[in-house]
Amino acid sequence: AASDVYKRQLSETDRKILTMRMNDVTLEKIAEELGFKTHSAIHKRIRKIGLAYEKFSGEDLGFSNKKII
Repeated sequence: AASDVYKRQLSETDRKILTMRMNDVTLEKIAEELGFKTHSAIHKRIRKIGLAYEKFSGEDLGFSNKKII
């Protein structure tokens, strides 16, 4: 699947963030687990991952409209 190919291109940290978020882990918990000071840093990384995936896949998943999963 396109998502698997894309995930292999991510840094290890971004893969962990994406996997945790897909498993409904809160942004706060992800930040705590990965040693980030605030959850806003996780929010920004998720948006960056999402925008890059839209570009990679050609799908519009709403990241450009600031919708964050």
